[in-house]
Amino acid sequence: KMLEKIGWMVSMDSDGVEAVKRAREKTEDIIFMDSQMPRMDGITATRTIKEENPESLTPIIGLSGNVIDRDNNGRLSSDMDDMLLKPVISAELKKMLYKWVAA
Repeated sequence: KMLEKIGWMVSMDSDGVEAVKRAREKTEDIIFMDSQMPRMDGITATRTIKEENPESLTPIIGLSGNVIDRDNNGRLSSDMDDMLLKPVISAELKKMLYKWVAA
């Protein structure tokens, strides 16, 4: 809802399997990947997407409610490009968009 409110078109998947399928079929400007999803977690989905398309420039931003999930670079996993903690704050979301897409 926050993305739509600032004018972004949003597509949502209910699990990691669907997210991988969408990444195969369509290039997105940015992917926000929840760490915990049914059927395939976000970390596995991210690794799969990156392995299948290593040339992709689409940033994958991890979402987690757990600070402990971060690696030493502040990312959710080494395969994700960055991360946001949940609950997501609008100002932080805008910064992330500027950093990875608008820049």
